[in-house]
Amino acid sequence: MVVRAMRARRGRSLFFIDIAVPRDVESSVNDLDNVYVYDIDNLSNVVADSMRGRQAEAERAEALVSRETDAFETWAEGLSVTTTIVALRAKVKASLAGELEKSLAGRLRHLPESDRKALDTMIDAAVNKLLHAPTTRIRAMASDPGASDLVKTVHHLFDLAELAREIEEKERSVEEKGPAPEERASADASPASSDAAEAPAPARADRETVGR
Repeated sequence: MVVRAMRARRGRSLFFIDIAVPRDVESSVNDLDNVYVYDIDNLSNVVADSMRGRQAEAERAEALVSRETDAFETWAEGLSVTTTIVALRAKVKASLAGELEKSLAGRLRHLPESDRKALDTMIDAAVNKLLHAPTTRIRAMASDPGASDLVKTVHHLFDLAELAREIEEKERSVEEKGPAPEERASADASPASSDAAEAPAPARADRETVGR
């Protein structure tokens, strides 16, 4: 029957899709010239190949998601570590500055303004020197799996949890709202100068001096 059909078709290709079980089309039909038979076995092979391709793509997607998740967690831990360093520096500096203020209001109240400024500079230098090694090691742990535990330990030892939250909220508020109108106007009106460049916001100054 197929041979007669091919004669009528004058050699044009003929395709059979046979999904019946058992088969409706003899497998020998596939041996005729320009006749192609696709049965359930062929379709199963196509599906299997497609599933293998999809599985490979799924594995690639999972690897990508895992890699990006790890990168995000590392980035988030880095933010937490940076906030902790800023809070630690602020806490130590506030403690030293508080003691200095008491002395300047008491037995050192006779000191001139130049000497008071020199003592302020000394406080900054002392904070930098005192916290250089701890902050360097804390920052080096930013990508370590134990960074979160380290941050919690530092918060507990130095009572930084509340201060760190305040710093995070302040920075988040600045990022969301941007600088205040008067700050933008001042920045636009003021010419660039070395003095202006040396007077960053307190939080940013703390970040920049961590590694000194």
